[in-house]
Parts: sequence; C-alpha cells; structure tokens
Amino acid sequence: MKLWKDVNQKIQVSDIETLKGAIILGFLNPDTRIKTTFEISPFKDDLHSFVKFYNSQNIDYCVGFNFKSFDAQVIQFILNKYEEWFDKSNIEICHIIYRFVQDLIDDQSYNLRTPYLESQFAIPVIDVFNINGLDNEARRTSLKAAAFQIDGTVEEMPIHHSRENLTKEEIESITSYMYNDIQETERLLNITIGNTKIKGYENNNQLELRKSIEEEFGLKCLNFSEIKIGEELLKQKYAESIHKQVKDLPRKGTFRKEIKLKNCLPKYIKFQTEQLKKLYKEVQNKYVSMNEEFKNKFTFYKTEYVQALGGLHATNLNEIWESNKEYIIHDDDAASYYPAIVVNNGFYPAHLGKDLLDVYKQLYLKRLELKSLAKKDKKIKGIVEAYRTI
Repeated sequence: MKLWKDVNQKIQVSDIETLKGAIILGFLNPDTRIKTTFEISPFKDDLHSFVKFYNSQNIDYCVGFNFKSFDAQVIQFILNKYEEWFDKSNIEICHIIYRFVQDLIDDQSYNLRTPYLESQFAIPVIDVFNINGLDNEARRTSLKAAAFQIDGTVEEMPIHHSRENLTKEEIESITSYMYNDIQETERLLNITIGNTKIKGYENNNQLELRKSIEEEFGLKCLNFSEIKIGEELLKQKYAESIHKQVKDLPRKGTFRKEIKLKNCLPKYIKFQTEQLKKLYKEVQNKYVSMNEEFKNKFTFYKTEYVQALGGLHATNLNEIWESNKEYIIHDDDAASYYPAIVVNNGFYPAHLGKDLLDVYKQLYLKRLELKSLAKKDKKIKGIVEAYRTI
C-alpha cells in the first residue's frame, strides 16, 4: 500500500481484544484483503504463531486506533515476555495479559507514562487516533463515535472483558466485532492519506505531510497531531536559538491563580457603538481563575455571541444571502490570524522570555513567504503546514 510518495509499504491494520478468558489479535492486509487471526484461549494456542508473524519481514507498519497507547503496548508486552510463559497454560497466559491490560488502563487514568516508548516497538505503528488529533481533550473520541461520523458501521462489544469460560460461539462473535473495528480503522486510514471523497480530506495526505516535515526539520512526527507538531517544532527552534537541548527547556510555566482580562486587552481597541463600549468595560472587570469557568454571552445586531476560553463563537440566524447587481458577498480572511495577533502585540510566555517571541516571529514570516509556493511544491507545502501548526 502506498502511504506516501510512490513507496509501497507492507501494511497490517490491526485491533486486539483482551478478555480474561481469551486474547484475540486481528490483522488485515489492505492490499490482499487477507485476515490473520491469533487466539489464545482454552480452545487455541496461537502465541508462537503470532510471534513468528509479527516481525519486520512481514510488516513495515501496523495501523490502529489508539494503537500507540494501548494495542502496541500489549503486543510489545507479549513479545517481551512470551518466553517466560513456556510452563503456563493458555488460560494462565490470558490472565497474565489481562492483568497487564488492567494495570495499563488504570495507569492511563492517572496520566502515567506508558510502559513502552514508541521507539521500543518491534514494528513501527501508525495511529490514526493521534494523527487526527482525537487524543486532544477537546476532541477526544472513541472509534465508535469516529465511525458514526464517517457513516461507518458501529457495533458494540458483545461480551464483557471480565468474562471467563467463553464458548467457541462467543469467541467467534468477539472476533467478528473486532474485524468490524479493523474495517472502520482502515476507513480512517484512507481518510488520513486523502484516499476519500470527503471534502477537505480528499487528496490531503497527512502521512506524506509528516514525512516532509521530518525530512526538512528532522522531527519524527508520524504520529503527531497538528497541534503537537507545532508545539514540538517551536520547542526545537527555540532550543536552537538559546543553544540548549529540548530536554533542558523549562517544563513548567508561570503559575497564576487568576488572570485579569484588562491586562490582556490591547490598548488600540476602540469602539464607537454604546453596546460594545459597555461590553468592553464589562470584559475589563472580568478575570479567569482556576475555579471559575469564564463565559460571557451577548447579542449584537441579532447575532448571539459567546466569549469563552476556546475563543469567540457566534450563533447566526437561518438566513439566505444572495448577491445581485447592487450587492456582492465579500469574505475577508486574515493570513495567519492568531500568529499575527501574537507577533503584532508582542505576546510571549513569561517563563521563556522574549527569545521565544523572536523565534515565533521568524517562523510566522517564513510561512507567509513560502505560502504562495506551496500549491506547486509538495515539500514546500509540508514546510508551510508545519509552520501553520505553530
């Protein structure tokens, strides 16, 4: 399968089911459509067959949903430990893996680091969950919700994970459920590489973009969301500017119990209408704190606006606007709107200092310089997109 440029990769799209009474690992080759299933249960012992299958001769990349933080962790645990289980029964092995999974889930609820780093995986992974930013708190979603949004097939797990003494029929139903999830993961992969008719995603290969960024900046970002690419690239450039390693940068910001919004409002803002003058004074007297949610609603010329931590949101009336000989419909767009606000107002984090703003400004100006060339050159497009995420 061609994931980027013209290079064919050996791909397996995968999902696993980890029950107390059975461990099932499923793989789909998107080119041949061959399904390969491994089962550890009272009825089957595919452990050694799986270990022989899961290697770099058979697989270049394994694709999954939330794969990096879950499935690949379980797989790596199996690969690292299976030789110690030579005297264990099938059900004892299921219990060992199940216990690891429950500890993994428990640790993640406390935001603890996963047992294995991505660099420690036996096979490189492609995680459509991370790449599409679905790991972000504001956008976090399950595979079921993602499948629903792309008109996919949604199925519910037929058996609770704590069940033991499963029948062959029950294991078959779990396996069928697993392959439905694999099918939906494959659909998300195709959307991720632009192999779709969905507007905004068609021919927009996010993996190729990340490979271009890696070639240009040396940033290994295959499984990074756009937000994380921007964050890591800014760290990298900032560290270079102050002659430090990224690992040596401050890890904590400036702690503030509250932020007075009057200190955040640029002095050049002036309003002519009485309503907006009043609004300006109201916002000046507000603050953002740790314990209080900031939300401010107002209506201006029949449009309802909400000011909140995520920005300014508007609820418009249902209307149809049509141009004619007297009126045209004109839409203004600001180039790099938020970066321009940061640069023009001289904003920067107090704990990092003005050096960061200088680096940010250089990246902002570089993006504007290259933007017109991005349509004709894929590599430049990758660079521009990298700058856009900052």
